[in-house]
Amino acid sequence: MSDSQTTLVIEDGVIPRRVRRPVDLLRMVTAIGAIVAITAAATILLRTVSGIDADVADSAAKLPAVVAILLSAIAGLGQIVLPATVATDMIVKRRIRLLFEAISSAVVAGLVVATLTFVLREYGSDDLWFALAGTTDRTDTPLQEILAGLAALLTVSRLRGFSAKVVAFLLVATFAADIILAGYTVAAQAISVLTGWAIGLATRYLLGTPTVRPRGITIASELTAAGYPVSVLRAIASTKQGRRYQARTSDNRELLVVVYDRDLEGAGVLPRWWRSVRLRDDDALGGWKMREAVDRSTLMSNAAFLAGADVPRLLVVRSIGDDAVLTASEWVNGQPMDQLVQTNSKVSQGILEDFWRNLSILHQSGIAHRAISASHLLLTAESQVKVLSINNGAIAMTELQRRVDITNALVTSALLSNAEQAVNTAISVMGRAAVTSAVTTMQPLVLNVENRRALKGHKKLLGELRQLVAQHATSEEVQDIPFERMSPRKAITIVGGLVAAYLLFGQLAQVNLIELFQTANYSYVAWGAFFSFLTYVGAAMAVDGFVLEKLPLRRTFLAQLASSFAALVSPPALGTVAVNTRYLLKTGLSAATAGATVAVSQTLAFVIHIALMFAAGVAAGSAQDFKFHAPESAIAIGLGVVLLLLAVLPLPAVRKYLVRIAAPRIAEIAPRLITVASRPQKMLVGIGGMLLLNISFSLTLIMSVWAFNGGGSVAAIALVYLAGSTLGQAAPTPGGIGAVETVMTAGLVAAGIDSGVALSSVLLYRLLTFWLPTIPGWFAFRYLTKKDAL
Repeated sequence: MSDSQTTLVIEDGVIPRRVRRPVDLLRMVTAIGAIVAITAAATILLRTVSGIDADVADSAAKLPAVVAILLSAIAGLGQIVLPATVATDMIVKRRIRLLFEAISSAVVAGLVVATLTFVLREYGSDDLWFALAGTTDRTDTPLQEILAGLAALLTVSRLRGFSAKVVAFLLVATFAADIILAGYTVAAQAISVLTGWAIGLATRYLLGTPTVRPRGITIASELTAAGYPVSVLRAIASTKQGRRYQARTSDNRELLVVVYDRDLEGAGVLPRWWRSVRLRDDDALGGWKMREAVDRSTLMSNAAFLAGADVPRLLVVRSIGDDAVLTASEWVNGQPMDQLVQTNSKVSQGILEDFWRNLSILHQSGIAHRAISASHLLLTAESQVKVLSINNGAIAMTELQRRVDITNALVTSALLSNAEQAVNTAISVMGRAAVTSAVTTMQPLVLNVENRRALKGHKKLLGELRQLVAQHATSEEVQDIPFERMSPRKAITIVGGLVAAYLLFGQLAQVNLIELFQTANYSYVAWGAFFSFLTYVGAAMAVDGFVLEKLPLRRTFLAQLASSFAALVSPPALGTVAVNTRYLLKTGLSAATAGATVAVSQTLAFVIHIALMFAAGVAAGSAQDFKFHAPESAIAIGLGVVLLLLAVLPLPAVRKYLVRIAAPRIAEIAPRLITVASRPQKMLVGIGGMLLLNISFSLTLIMSVWAFNGGGSVAAIALVYLAGSTLGQAAPTPGGIGAVETVMTAGLVAAGIDSGVALSSVLLYRLLTFWLPTIPGWFAFRYLTKKDAL
């Protein structure tokens, strides 16, 4: 009861005694990242860091004796006064448990820093030791256990006011004195402080800190002061940002009260950060601080209400001290619509139209909801839809945000009815152009968490929606929009490219390329260029052979040449598939026929490639001049893989998985393969092209080896190409850069060819088959694009 005995507060379970603050975890990650960055910078920029330390030492030598003595005294006192000040403050405030945790954290920080010093002394490189210690003498102690302990102690204690200022001054003085007078390096001192800070934050997050959340009686008092005297305040939920209460005033008005708590700042930042990396949503990281969240919520609620959407009206926004802010809005009685989804209940056409009308009102005012799902909709007793949780929306929405909103709204309305009804209702309210524009964003990636979770029981629904929306769209009306900033494939490509470049440059450093190319036999180089040209003839035949319709041969050849340019910006085979599919579509084939044709071609090409590799392996194994012998470890690994496959393939779950993966592929290519088989001459052209393609590539590598007087049998070199290109196809880098060179060079060396000759041969092969063709490939790409043939 309150002092006036008029307010009943019920809030069991929403205010824990201790809380794990998400922001502590974020700061700990930041501290660890800073330690890594400082260590790397100190090692890489060794001369710069050493110069800074030398300048500091020179400046310290010029300090007046009085200043040096005073600074030294302050630092010495700080190491005694700091712990005493912290302990006294917490004892006076009866925070004995927190004092014990702070002391324990300080001890752990000191031990960790001592361990790091031992590891650096025993295993650290000379450059790293010199960067941190400022000397090559490994008997010194570069890191400061006391400084780290003090940092951890202050972090856990969370002092405020005058005490915090005094402590901060003493810590800075100790830090500066150790650098200026004791000769410690800036990098070592920074790492010591950051280590203590990180351990203190880890202690706070693991053990929790005493909560500073205001009690319900304080919340009721603030509402009363705002003109809404509360008779009953009942907690109903805890959220990532705070608490929700249902309040009843003395005049029987009901309010929804949301309390934003400072100790929950940082909740959900990592998922938001990842979303901002993946998607081109500039607003994805906003509003994670308490004040930012309140400002955003207030802005969005007022904007949506003024726009005319059915949203609860915001009534009160008030601060509760420094650690919380409350908002109060009208309470709306109704049924959360996610309950309808859970029970598979369907809503009427009128309810769907009301939902889409609300979204249309928001979009016409430039407001994006950004969290549309059934859990954020309320169905009133009058069968009206109230839109909730608009606090994470955006003003002056972007085109991407508009399409994402429509995509999530389509999923939500389909879960409440069915796919066809959802699309038709959306078009009738929003207009065909607005709905069909979302076909490019109808992917799982753009769906919010609630909708992705709901679709787990309706796995085909998103595909049905996409197909229905696409039926109402034309390619001229729908403009693609880039919504993905960083895909996993792109991230892997970047990392793979860096690793590949590192490996390639490491190989180049071991070879005198100028001398080797000066001694090259250029007649073989010319033959290699000729066989490289034949690969495009074979690729054109491979495409033409699986199309019953007549294709213009010159343009088909140019399309294969254009694919060499596309390979510069895409992994192997991916660029070729995209160019050929686009080319066949432009020749008049349907999307299904073009896709099936390319799928059949790629599948048979893989089968023929593997068959040739097996044949080359047999031929190479029987050749007397083939010097390659598989290592015993490789044989053991191969046998292990075979035994593992024999063990898992009979398992029902594995068989079902393989069938689920293979069945769609077989269903896609089987009809086209049967159709092409009725024209044997066309199939012969296609298969002949695939054989010519592989043989020409093999001969190009053979000519490259012979150009440098390399040995090895023809079959062995062909096997290196066939095996190396197979592994290179799996590389995520554009054109398999780095991976192909590394694998083929290792293969040629294993075949008995000198390492320098092997690398030079592979580089010449890649020059003839990958780099030089991109020049005419660019012109072919431009020509076909200009002629609307690509």
